[in-house]
Amino acid sequence: MDDKALNFKELLTALATDYLMVARLEDGVPIGGGYYSISDLQTFLSEIQVIDDLTSTNVASALSANQGRLLKDLVDTKANSVQENVIYPTLLNNVGTDYSNQLRYYKDTIGEVHVKGSVSNSDGLSSCFQLILGYRSSIATSYFNVTSMADNTINKAKMTSDGNVYITIPDGDTVNVNFSFRAN
Repeated sequence: MDDKALNFKELLTALATDYLMVARLEDGVPIGGGYYSISDLQTFLSEIQVIDDLTSTNVASALSANQGRLLKDLVDTKANSVQENVIYPTLLNNVGTDYSNQLRYYKDTIGEVHVKGSVSNSDGLSSCFQLILGYRSSIATSYFNVTSMADNTINKAKMTSDGNVYITIPDGDTVNVNFSFRAN
């Protein structure tokens, strides 16, 4: 192996630092589908530093008081994360769903909202459903791909910052919805 090869910690730090610089250049606008804020990346970098501080300690000796506190804080932060419940939205404007793949969404422990399920009978002009507060994107309008269950063609879904989701579906078809975004 090349002696110039980066170790895992250096690689993660380099990637996060590069992404952080790009995010700053773009003024916080998501790039390449990423929705991590500068604050998220700074937290990630500080966690890498905590791990580096702990792993560089001689394993034969006890942790210092500061290292012990850092480890406890890091573990407590991760251990106290609670996965939120799945939400089944009220479907609007005669939109339907296949109850074996019911439309649903949830927010994971890092703040990403995942929308999954099936939708039918939508003309794209009226909202299919509305995400509740805390589960919406701060981006004015976002577009996502959804897949036709009849012929696997790609259709567009549009989500507005007020939480309304619009999906254009060909007559008699059902689409499979599976997209994620960073909640505001």
